[in-house]
Amino acid sequence: MKLQPAVVRETRRIAIGTFALLLIMLLVYLALSRLTAGVVIGGVYASALAVVNFLLLGVTVQRSVEGIQGDDELLKNQAKTRMKSSYTLRMLMLVALAAVGIAVFKFDTFAVILPLLFPRIVIFLINLKGQFPDRKGDD
Repeated sequence: MKLQPAVVRETRRIAIGTFALLLIMLLVYLALSRLTAGVVIGGVYASALAVVNFLLLGVTVQRSVEGIQGDDELLKNQAKTRMKSSYTLRMLMLVALAAVGIAVFKFDTFAVILPLLFPRIVIFLINLKGQFPDRKGDD
């Protein structure tokens, strides 16, 4: 299965935004004199998890939409079920891998949990920007 250009484009936007927010988080840690290797590695680890989670969401949506032909109600219900199952599995994966990062690798707890929220913040900012388009060229 080849990824749709929209999935690649949106995942790239989320990745850029997530790692930009990670940089801001690390600068705050530095300003508070709390920056350690566990913070940096934990933040990168969790940011990568968050981006992979978003990519898996995009792949699931793409596969679900590709499977729907016309107005077949059964196929639509199967697609909805696939989406719900994917969400549950992805959330369990995030919780398990975050717990491994915190408990096993001893990454900073806050530095692991906060980046998992970054994609939601990026999506909010993208949507906010869409409500206020650039006014370049308008005089």
